Amino acid sequence: MGTLPLIPRRSLFANPDGQSIAYIAPEDGVLNIWVAPREDIGRSRPVTHDRGRWIQQLLRAYTNSHILYLQGSSGEENDRLFCVDAASGTTRGLTPPQGVKTQIEKGFPSSPEEIAIGLNDRKTE
Repeated sequence: MGTLPLIPRRSLFANPDGQSIAYIAPEDGVLNIWVAPREDIGRSRPVTHDRGRWIQQLLRAYTNSHILYLQGSSGEENDRLFCVDAASGTTRGLTPPQGVKTQIEKGFPSSPEEIAIGLNDRKTE
């Protein structure tokens, strides 16, 4: 049986801008988001510096400069949506801080500043 050709890295990890990759890896034992130039993975750097809950999922936004990510809080199975600027590391929360589970549904290349999300924001009494 012959060897199969390697899949080019850009086929698996290229972002919409094609200039960098983003991935989740530990920093001081906690999963954070790292970014690296596509052509020089050795220059990767963390853009989040969380010390509490691990980051569980990321999505490169169609703005080509923001990364969206989901992170749980306090073990309550509710994920919160955050946005981090890949250049500056400035992070902001986009969904309520507690009691609501968020999921990313879809990004829109034609409207790079918008995404569709799902929330389970229900009141049970």
